Amino acid sequence: GALAPDLGAKVAESCFLGGYMGFSFGSEGTDTRVEQACEDNDDDGNNDVTCSSSTLRIGLLIRYSFAPAENANPWIGYGIGWTQANQDIDDRITGRRESTTATGIEFARLAAGVDFRLSKAIGLGPELVGAFGRYSHTETQVNGDDAFSGDIESPAVHTWLTLGFRLVLFP
Repeated sequence: GALAPDLGAKVAESCFLGGYMGFSFGSEGTDTRVEQACEDNDDDGNNDVTCSSSTLRIGLLIRYSFAPAENANPWIGYGIGWTQANQDIDDRITGRRESTTATGIEFARLAAGVDFRLSKAIGLGPELVGAFGRYSHTETQVNGDDAFSGDIESPAVHTWLTLGFRLVLFP
């Protein structure tokens, strides 16, 4: 699931300037080591291993509206900011709790959509967001003790692709 509010103001009729925040959560993903750590295969019928992940993205954005006074307003946007991903594994049988956090820069948050004006105060419409970033630092704790903290040697670009609906107040 995800939550992604924007907050800001129009600095001109066609230009919105503000900030964005995105929070998402999910399961452990497809890393083989993590999948093995998250398996609960002791056949006792209890879920003894809990695995979760979450991501937080915060930044600045600018949005240009092509027809701000019309009932249908197509727009495009760009943002830049900070990103953090967390992954937690809690194995109650072995007593191992592992938490890993990666932080970095989201260098391009490209967005496009169309707002349909439902009234003078409310707009609603589809949006597509593609975000590109790079984690540069990671920390891992095992049972509350620091196990690793340092820069990522060869950071790769990661992407988020989001298709959703956007609610706009005072379009």
